[in-house]
Amino acid sequence: MPGDVVGRELKQPYVYPSNVRTRSMLCSVQEDYALCEADFVRLKNGKSSCSDFAINTLISGVGAVILVGAKLFMKIVDGQDIKIEKYEIYVVLMIAAVSLVLFLIGQILPSEKSRVLKDMERHFCKATRTREVRG
Repeated sequence: MPGDVVGRELKQPYVYPSNVRTRSMLCSVQEDYALCEADFVRLKNGKSSCSDFAINTLISGVGAVILVGAKLFMKIVDGQDIKIEKYEIYVVLMIAAVSLVLFLIGQILPSEKSRVLKDMERHFCKATRTREVRG
């Protein structure tokens, strides 16, 4: 390698290895962010558990809407005197309201994804970029 001939007087030609660069290159170098697999999974699936609970609650509400809708459908189509109770309407409205509140709380609270992204942002703000000439 070139380092083993520095400061020595050569009596025969020195052949450089084939991977020696002959032109200079300008490089930007910055410290890596060590992204582990767990952080990658958090970035990929980083919803808060509160948002997941809101979605599950909303799906339960869809079941309640289907039941009330079926009664209403039978009343309109068959002309049957089927009574839709007030509590059935209240349950549908309450489930919708609870789902909305949980969803909003899930959006406000920091999730694992936002925590990892903030860690990455902090890292790259501190890790200064240096420019160097190589070759």
